[in-house]
Amino acid sequence: MSGVLPVPPPAEGSKRIDRNEGAKSEGTRAYENPAAGLRAIRHYYDHWTGTLTTRSFELSITLIAANWAVFGSVDRVLNNFWAKGSILVLVLNVLTSLAGVLAMAWLHRRRWKEAEANPDQWERQWEQAAGTNDPWPFTPAIENLGVSLQVCRATLPLIGGLLFLVGLSTS
Repeated sequence: MSGVLPVPPPAEGSKRIDRNEGAKSEGTRAYENPAAGLRAIRHYYDHWTGTLTTRSFELSITLIAANWAVFGSVDRVLNNFWAKGSILVLVLNVLTSLAGVLAMAWLHRRRWKEAEANPDQWERQWEQAAGTNDPWPFTPAIENLGVSLQVCRATLPLIGGLLFLVGLSTS
């Protein structure tokens, strides 16, 4: 796995104000306005979910390779319940991630087509979503699939790693 990624700079248009810089004249606000704070949240959310995706894949491939390196042969892997379970969970993670990316692509394409086909409705939806928890321009399906994929990407490699460690300690 590669080294730790640095935290990205604030999103474009969301100038970060040092809390101590000009505190008397500008107050103690970290961001210029609520929109800048929202852009920063979105920016960091994108960063950390992207990091989760990358690290999940890297860890899965690393643990699959570790299973083969430790157990040495197909017969030894297949005869070790824990190694077999570890590889199964890790492959499931990779396949789930790929299927999730495909589903997200289809869902986003559908939204794109809806927006292009009816720009007036798109603008009405934008106006109705202001100040609400509406996930616009996304849909509840996109939001729910995103959260589900995050859970899979975080838990499946951890489960696969634990199974590998149990298999290693019992072999």
